[in-house]
Amino acid sequence: LNSTNFRSLRHAERVRTLTIRCPHFSKKKSTPPPGLFQDFRNLDRLEIDRCVLTSLPTALLSVCLHPGSIFHKLFREHLPGLTKLYSLIIKNAKLPSIPDELLRYTPNLMTLDLSGNALRIEPYTLRSLQLPERLTDLSLRNNYITTIHYAPESARSLHRIDLAGNQLDFIVGSGSVNMLPPSLKQVDLSRNRITFIQEGALGHMKELALLDLKSNLLTELKESSVSGPQNQLRMFLEGNPFQCHCGLRWLFHVKTKVQTGCTSRTRSAHSYLHTVVGRQPSVKFDRSR
Repeated sequence: LNSTNFRSLRHAERVRTLTIRCPHFSKKKSTPPPGLFQDFRNLDRLEIDRCVLTSLPTALLSVCLHPGSIFHKLFREHLPGLTKLYSLIIKNAKLPSIPDELLRYTPNLMTLDLSGNALRIEPYTLRSLQLPERLTDLSLRNNYITTIHYAPESARSLHRIDLAGNQLDFIVGSGSVNMLPPSLKQVDLSRNRITFIQEGALGHMKELALLDLKSNLLTELKESSVSGPQNQLRMFLEGNPFQCHCGLRWLFHVKTKVQTGCTSRTRSAHSYLHTVVGRQPSVKFDRSR
C-alpha cells in the first residue's frame, strides 16, 4: 500500500470497486498518505485486506485540494470526500484505532467492516467515530473489544452489528455501556466471554430477529432477558456451559418447533444448548447422547 500510486491510472473517476490485498503473512507496515484515493470520486466500494496499518490519516478518504487554491483556504476544515462510497472494508490490518473524523468524508456510507484488527473501542465511543447517518451494517468481529459505548444519535439506522470474536462479558438494557442500539435486526455476539444478560436487555429492540450467542460463558438465561422483540426471534446458543435446572424450563414452551439440542459433554450437570428459534425460544434434550 505504501508504493501504490494511483496518479498514473487513467480515468480513475470511472472506477466503482477497488480492492487492495497485501501478500499473506506480510509484516511490512503500510503508511497510506492523506487523500490517497482522491481521484476515485465515484468509488462505490473500497476494500483493504491484509495490509498492516499502525495508523490511518484522518483525511485518508478525503479529496484533497491544492494547498494554494482559494478553495483549500476556505474549506480546509470541511474537505470534500468520497461522497458516493457506500462500502468500506479495512480488515486484517492490525489496526489499533480509528481516527475520530475519518468517516466524515464518507457521508453516504452504508457498510463498514473493520474485522480482524486490534481495536479495543475504550479510547473512543460510537459517537466519536461519527458513524454516517445512513450506516446500516457494522462489523467489528475478531478484535479486542471489551465494552461498547452506545450513543443514540450515532447509530439510528444501524440494522446489523457483528461483534463476534471479541471480549464482551455482559449485555444490559439501560445506560450507555454494553447496551445495543434499538434499531438492530441482527446481532452476532458469538465467541465472546458473556456470562450475564440483564433482564430487559432486549426490551428496547422491537425489530430484533436474530441473536447469535454461540460459544460464550452463559450458565443460565432468563426469559425476561430475551423478551421484547416483536418479531419471531431466532437465537443460537450452542457452546455455552448451561446448567440444566428448572430455571431453563421456559425454553420448552414454544410455538415453533425446531431442531435443537441440549447435550451433556460430560456426565455432570453441564449441558450445551444449540439453536433456539421462536418468539418464545425453546430447546429439547437429546437423551441419546
